Amino acid sequence: MRTEQSSARADLTNWRALYRAALCETDQKKLPMRIAEAKRALIERSRELFAMQGGNADEAQAIDGAIYALGVFRNCLRVKTHRLLASDGDHQPAERRLRR
Repeated sequence: MRTEQSSARADLTNWRALYRAALCETDQKKLPMRIAEAKRALIERSRELFAMQGGNADEAQAIDGAIYALGVFRNCLRVKTHRLLASDGDHQPAERRLRR
């Protein structure tokens, strides 16, 4: 029988599934949570590999790439959100925009 703690740990070590879930999430409200969950799992697994001293170098490299990619993804979403917010003012009639 799995305890709640071991269940949470298994979820964190399954970084690949969490990473894919973050990249494939289509619900904008759930996306920040998905990214945070994946990043937590990636960092936890990276620490485990480091503690193993000589752990799986291929997995460690994949984790580094995934952490970097999540950061880029998060930043792209921020830029997109910022542009959408900034463009809201562009929906005013031309006369009102010129007066500003």
